[in-house]
Amino acid sequence: MMIKGSALVLIGLVLIVGERFDAMAQEFYKGKTITIITPFSAGGTYDSLSRLAAQFLPKYIAGEPTIIVQNRTGGGGMIGTRAAYKASPDGLTLLHIPSTFLFQSLLGHVTDIDFTKWGWLGSVGGAHYVFFIRSALPQRSIADLRSARQPLKIGVLGPGSSITETAKMIKEFGKFNVRLVPGYKGYADIALAMRQGEVDGVATAAETLQANALTKSMLEDNFIVLLLSFGGAKPPPKFAPAIAKLPNLRDQIADETERRAFDVYMGTFNITRPFLTTPGIPPDRLQILRNALWKMMHDAEFVAAAEKQGFVLHPVGHEEVGSLVQAMFNP
Repeated sequence: MMIKGSALVLIGLVLIVGERFDAMAQEFYKGKTITIITPFSAGGTYDSLSRLAAQFLPKYIAGEPTIIVQNRTGGGGMIGTRAAYKASPDGLTLLHIPSTFLFQSLLGHVTDIDFTKWGWLGSVGGAHYVFFIRSALPQRSIADLRSARQPLKIGVLGPGSSITETAKMIKEFGKFNVRLVPGYKGYADIALAMRQGEVDGVATAAETLQANALTKSMLEDNFIVLLLSFGGAKPPPKFAPAIAKLPNLRDQIADETERRAFDVYMGTFNITRPFLTTPGIPPDRLQILRNALWKMMHDAEFVAAAEKQGFVLHPVGHEEVGSLVQAMFNP
């Protein structure tokens, strides 16, 4: 079958226009500044990973833009999340949040953010959650946690935070005698409160045991003791043997409906560290950012730097992350 001259001209124009648009997209980021919003205070693991991304991501974006990190705390992370959601859709604003924020929308607690509309870039890591307390306390078993004379004070963030929601599971599913103490802006603040005796314990990612300097020192000083595993992604190799010996919260849940709810929630912990961008950015810029994040996650220097800080990387591309998000909201 022969292609007529007019068709050849049309094909040529499409190719030329496509190349020009691609070149424009490649040039867009030159001299620009990208902001990564992290909705938690400085010193926490989301802040630390955002700063690593700000260091390594530019070399995979044509034009090598400057990337800065902005801590927008408050509202359990929703103030920063809303700021990114409402930002100009130009591809200059990124967001780094826990995947568990999705449940804020699913449960109707957040109605002004459509999580299916974000530009999902991918997820850098998963998380295996654990619960630990100050070792000066006498509790060492599930029975002890349930029969404590005084409620253990558990530090939490705002509604929707994985630190908050897993603490709620301890109280509601595990039937442990605990009292949630809200108001902290990030995990680093809770760790300091634990060191000072303001709170007794916290539920957080196992990688935090080595990624957060204060928690690492508390562990080395035997100031804290691990009591419970929630599950999730693979734990850090250094702590895997100890975590394997811990009781798992799922085994303590008698109600089948509660157990199913627990399984759905913990399923998001395989993509617990996603990066995303404002809805509606031009598709070519979105693809540039997705490609850049994927390349960064496989950069040997980035991997070494992240692992040195205690992170357990589990790279997941935007397709898988996006499919999971769509499945959650459109089952």
